[in-house]
Amino acid sequence: MNVTPKQFEQTLRRVIKDETGHLATKGQVDDLTTSVDGLAQKVDSYLNKEWNTHLHDAHPRLENRLSRIERKLIT
Repeated sequence: MNVTPKQFEQTLRRVIKDETGHLATKGQVDDLTTSVDGLAQKVDSYLNKEWNTHLHDAHPRLENRLSRIERKLIT
């Protein structure tokens, strides 16, 4: 199959546009991934803090029991 210079140029332009669009999309995905990762870390930190507060304030007996079990496992 012979390709004319005009066809080659059109194909080349289309490929460049596709690749440029792909790179822009990849950059956006990278930015989104970074944002989601940051949000996940904030949620994890919040949940850990809330759980620790809940455990400490609302369930001191359970916390004491958990501490005893942990000590038994360590010794």
